[in-house]
Amino acid sequence: MSAVLLLLASLLFQLVAAEVVSCPDQQSYCNCSSTASVCEFILRIEYRHTFTSYKLFGSNNQQSFDGEGYFLNRSGYIPTVQQDGDCNFDDPRTRPFTGSDFTRRGCSVPMTVDGVNYRAIIAINGQIPGPTLVVTSGQTVHIRVVNSLVSQSVSIHWHGLFQKDTPWMDGVGFVSHPPIDPGSSFDYIFTAGQSGTYWYHSHVGSERADGLFGGLVLRDPDTFFEQVVRPQILPEDSSSILVDSPELHTITVIDWMREHPNDMFVKMNDSLFFFPDAPVSTVPDRSNTPHEESDLIDGTGTSAVPYWSGLINGRGRFDSNTLAPLSVFSVESNRYYRFRLVGSNAMLAFNFSIDGHTLRAIASDGSYYQPRDVEYIVIHSGERYDFILNTTNPNRGQTNFWIRAETLVDTSPRQSVLAVLSYTNGNDLDWRNGYSNIPDARPTCTSASPCRVLNCPFQQYPAGSALTCISLMNLSSLFPPPTNKLPKFPPSSSCPDCIHFLNFGFDGPRDDSFINGKSLQLPNTAYATNCAQYTSSKSIINTCDRCTVNTTSGCRCIHVIPIANAATFDPNSDEHESIIMIFSSLNSPDTHPIHLHGHNFQILYTGYGTYDSNGKVTSPSTDLVCDTVGNNICVTPRWANGTPPAGLMARVSNGRVIGSAISKDTVMVPGYGYVVIALQADNPGYWFLHCHIEFHQALGMAAIVQEYDPLQHKAPPPNINNHGSFQWSVEEFKQFQDDGSTCADSIASTGGAPTTGGISLSQTKFGVMIGVIVLLFIVVVVMAIVSCAYFVYRRKVTTRHERFR
Repeated sequence: MSAVLLLLASLLFQLVAAEVVSCPDQQSYCNCSSTASVCEFILRIEYRHTFTSYKLFGSNNQQSFDGEGYFLNRSGYIPTVQQDGDCNFDDPRTRPFTGSDFTRRGCSVPMTVDGVNYRAIIAINGQIPGPTLVVTSGQTVHIRVVNSLVSQSVSIHWHGLFQKDTPWMDGVGFVSHPPIDPGSSFDYIFTAGQSGTYWYHSHVGSERADGLFGGLVLRDPDTFFEQVVRPQILPEDSSSILVDSPELHTITVIDWMREHPNDMFVKMNDSLFFFPDAPVSTVPDRSNTPHEESDLIDGTGTSAVPYWSGLINGRGRFDSNTLAPLSVFSVESNRYYRFRLVGSNAMLAFNFSIDGHTLRAIASDGSYYQPRDVEYIVIHSGERYDFILNTTNPNRGQTNFWIRAETLVDTSPRQSVLAVLSYTNGNDLDWRNGYSNIPDARPTCTSASPCRVLNCPFQQYPAGSALTCISLMNLSSLFPPPTNKLPKFPPSSSCPDCIHFLNFGFDGPRDDSFINGKSLQLPNTAYATNCAQYTSSKSIINTCDRCTVNTTSGCRCIHVIPIANAATFDPNSDEHESIIMIFSSLNSPDTHPIHLHGHNFQILYTGYGTYDSNGKVTSPSTDLVCDTVGNNICVTPRWANGTPPAGLMARVSNGRVIGSAISKDTVMVPGYGYVVIALQADNPGYWFLHCHIEFHQALGMAAIVQEYDPLQHKAPPPNINNHGSFQWSVEEFKQFQDDGSTCADSIASTGGAPTTGGISLSQTKFGVMIGVIVLLFIVVVVMAIVSCAYFVYRRKVTTRHERFR
């Protein structure tokens, strides 16, 4: 009986154990208790302006759109208009830098961002970056995104999350679901089935480069990290304190543009960014202006947009400006700290370091590997790296250290973004003098004892350099899969959709961006949320089937890449095929961070171009060849001589990839080189594959991966395609998941008529109601049985007593 009651209590607890997490303006994190079964957040997307304070009002801290302007000098925040308003002050010199007087009045602290540039931004809950969301693996996450923008649609992608059985929650506008219209909201609900460091960002236009991003951390269960992970990442010190506070030690880094990204995008095509301050009438003839690249040390390129500034957790400096406040990360001595580094970069990669400290890299993109001690970590757009910081007084007497993120652009001095690591909680920092009390404590690197750089986008620094590269191929997975589950290589000839050669490049006279000569045109309706299209011909889904790359330009079309089907993946079999993809950049010296949604993948091999004696790349890798058309547009990359290179085959044993290969969801493809990845096709749906450099994707360097036959895809929730808001409850979500309808089921239930979902929400609510009634009925029956049993027992006792009288 007690067991039954405990079971019922547990079921009731699961129904009510939800935590609504408050995310007020200016709070940099939203932490959900590990004991909650459901974590609920609200993210408000709104325009804001730098150097402006906004009045907050109401219990939910919604903002007024009436802002008060400020500028910044060594006295503090100075109002542009001297008046004593809600968020303005007569005597600004008495206002401390901490902003306590702003918050006391219910006003937001003005965001300075790069310290000099007044421009509009897109904020999440009144800040950039948005709050870091912290949940625990296994929890159900319910996030309502409210679009308060006036004229822009948005969507939010949960970068790195597989979205198993919820492909329509992946957040890619026009692929996963329709974008969220202005004034509307959208309920993202999914299970946090992974653990590690992830992030969220807009997947509409270039909104990410305007500030629409934030951290997302899925904590390990405590016992797993302490008992399994920690002994392997800190074997030399098992008894010391290890602090893992993602709400305090998650670092986001981004290259920041002086104006709206769309303006920069147009200027990039017109070469106007060479003369950013000149009126058009005075700009010289630009017809023969060379296309400027932000070249790396090996001569490859990453960006055609010149560096302006950069931000760490929303703060940075432009040029030599020393007034801009910087982000401060506090630690204590004699501890280990787990930091989480998020590459929210829009265009450029950064070389990350902390003065006076060694970084023990332990994980990337949510997957652990054998720890490596390094001085620098290169972070490309979309990547994440976790590292351990030892605070056992590395520099005696020094209490504050520079955190640096330097671009890889070959300039002197290096372009850098700064933040502060403080052992004093920032109490002794002299911000008014540009933190002049922080000395330079960069590591001493020599050719005899070079500093270690993890994740270089090139093969090696030039000979005699004081830096040496540690490739991803030099890392070993901490938890390799069993041998019988390792990816097969090469795929069998009976599986034509199991190997794909994809060349990412800028080809043709217009500098369009392509994958195999095809530039992505997004569909008009989101494929993952519309079963109706599955009854149409395949050519409607993949318009590139009807497109021929001509001699002057590539095709602009809906580029769909089919992979696998039910026959190629059987989770209960050891003989299933793996999907092999070869990402290359053969026809241009551009590097590309490639991200595949819905999966992580193992890094099999990285191939590089040919280098000269000065460490400059001179020609593409000879491991691949490519048929071209027109103006050198690569359309059919393949292995040279039809065979994989020896270096790749050396990482294959008995037809399977070596177990040490690490897993990631974003990988950098070197200029004139390539990367080979392997993945398991175990997640039916439509998944976005793209270069994570914002403008490369905007120009069409993307494709839609179709995994399995569309009829096998999970049917979308009803009404998800409707204009206006999409809202549903966790109970409705769980009932819908339990229903498990596929698009085939959905179409069959309507007699073959087109449909956009499975069971209706009214049916779901009815199902929940029936479930509650059944539960109550069980409780009543159990109570009746207990009452009857007790009544019979009392009768027997009474009868026995009467016999002995």
